[in-house]
Amino acid sequence: MKVTSVLLATPILNIFSRFNLPSFPSFPSLPSIPQPTLSPPSPSDLDSCADLLIDIFFFTDPPPPQTPPPLWSPSANLSIKSLKRRTSKELEERIDSPNDYMFCSKDPSSGDVVGFVELRVRNFGIKDALDDGPVLLDRSGVYEYFPNSPPPERLSFMLTPVITNLIVAPEYRGTGLGSKLVKSCIVKAKSLKFDTIALQVEKSNLKSISWYEGLGFEKLYEDKSSRRVEVGVWGERSVRTTKVTMSKSIKW
Repeated sequence: MKVTSVLLATPILNIFSRFNLPSFPSFPSLPSIPQPTLSPPSPSDLDSCADLLIDIFFFTDPPPPQTPPPLWSPSANLSIKSLKRRTSKELEERIDSPNDYMFCSKDPSSGDVVGFVELRVRNFGIKDALDDGPVLLDRSGVYEYFPNSPPPERLSFMLTPVITNLIVAPEYRGTGLGSKLVKSCIVKAKSLKFDTIALQVEKSNLKSISWYEGLGFEKLYEDKSSRRVEVGVWGERSVRTTKVTMSKSIKW
């Protein structure tokens, strides 16, 4: 008798019942985890976007309420409120600009803004993507060029989409949300018929530089004359910093 042929011809579930073997246990399906939404912000979202930007970008000391009240000066509190008002107003002015595009991500449960980015079409030779006008590059030693940089005389004439104000809430870091925000900017830049996209990051922020390199961005030059705003127990101040300009080819 060819037992083998009978077993092979018998459906696997019948084998379990014929020999009184226990069947495979069934497990309940795991609930799907809601993903953050991603879309252009509405005017009512801008205050929340400004809060996220200020809380993460502008602090050297932990912001309230993490910082004990005795260490947090009235001057710092006034600076925080002033920065948030100014940032919110600037976002309001740019939301309808034909050369500025914004994307924000919200937690699907709470509706809180957990990610934000801007794409600003500017001349490529600017010192800071937030400046309104171009700053011509020179050979004074303020800028340090990398081997793959275009000639300095060309940089100030290249109209380029610039990624700026990319921010992700701490609880959403490592989830891929930052990459999605960058991809949204790239898709938009492609729709505008650009073949290159750029950004700036502080030289000391090695983790971000490495992350951008992982997304295909390359270093072009360093700007040693940049400045940024810091807020701490002493209030608000402008400090010198060095920024690295990076770019990525997005040709179709």
